[in-house]
Amino acid sequence: MQRINVQFYNARGVDEAVVNRVVSFLDPPYCHCEVEFMDNVACAIYWGGGVHMKTRTFNPASYDCIQLDCPRPDYERALTMARQKSLEGEKFNLRQMLGSKITLLRGKTEGTFCSKLCAELLVAARLLPGDVEVDQMTPSALFHRLSSYQATALSSDVIVALDFAS
Repeated sequence: MQRINVQFYNARGVDEAVVNRVVSFLDPPYCHCEVEFMDNVACAIYWGGGVHMKTRTFNPASYDCIQLDCPRPDYERALTMARQKSLEGEKFNLRQMLGSKITLLRGKTEGTFCSKLCAELLVAARLLPGDVEVDQMTPSALFHRLSSYQATALSSDVIVALDFAS
């Protein structure tokens, strides 16, 4: 089995960026998420940028983590998708992000946002069902969805979820 961590950023501080506070306010408590593969390589997208992969660590004071175990072929499929999206430089799309909560803004447009990206990677890894509406997935909604599949809570900030492939 391979492990994928989904890291959820909680904008707890008063000195947070306005965008983080607004996203957290509209759908609390999370404003951002990233998929972390083994060896601390994370796939993410930020406002105004493109999908990228980089080695990084996550501060447990700011991030809550859900750990997901999956078979190697599913892990490799998700990792390959993350690398491809990074190579293509898929861009952040504000309209799509807002459309995850505001129905009138939904529509077919290019680009992505953090929780849609994470959900797509988790569908590729078969850790979310294929019929999940990734374009409507906020960071908090993704956290709650994964938490509902919880098998064993390891601590207050780490959860292990069930694998759909089983």
